[in-house]
Amino acid sequence: WVLWVAVVAVLALLLLLAWNWGLRRVVTSRTIELRKREAQYRELVQCSDSIIMRWGRDGSLLFINDYGAGFFGYTPDELIGHSLLQTIVPHSQEDGRDLHQMLDEIFAHSDQFRVNLNQNCRKDGSLVWISWNNRPIYDEQGQVMEMLSTGIDTTARKEAEDALRKNQQELIEARQAAEMANEAK
Repeated sequence: WVLWVAVVAVLALLLLLAWNWGLRRVVTSRTIELRKREAQYRELVQCSDSIIMRWGRDGSLLFINDYGAGFFGYTPDELIGHSLLQTIVPHSQEDGRDLHQMLDEIFAHSDQFRVNLNQNCRKDGSLVWISWNNRPIYDEQGQVMEMLSTGIDTTARKEAEDALRKNQQELIEARQAAEMANEAK
């Protein structure tokens, strides 16, 4: 009788060891796959030629990719944990728009700020125009907790559009002046 109990115990132990070995293989396989995917996503985020950042309701920067930090003239460590208001967001744009108020409005009305264009400031003080795509990140209660923002530099396009608008206005004024001179003749 003792021999049968010992044989059953040994078989049970062998089954448990085989099951444990199988689980370890599955865990190892999934861990390798997870590391590959993480490396792919990290490469995608870090090597993108877009500014990618996460920031909190208080305006503190929680993450910025290497491209974004470099674009603004900083290292990621110089920006993460600091306020956007003290680093890359000037108090107001050239047109007078209050950007500090806009940050609060992005959280309050995130659907209206899904895409927005505003001026930002580099470390050297130069101003650039960035087209932002903002995605809210919600907590368990459905409140906007953070914002995921991706941006691209549109400074050259904005300057070209402004120059074109100015030229069109000058043409209109010149045509009006020519018409008035023609009528006076």
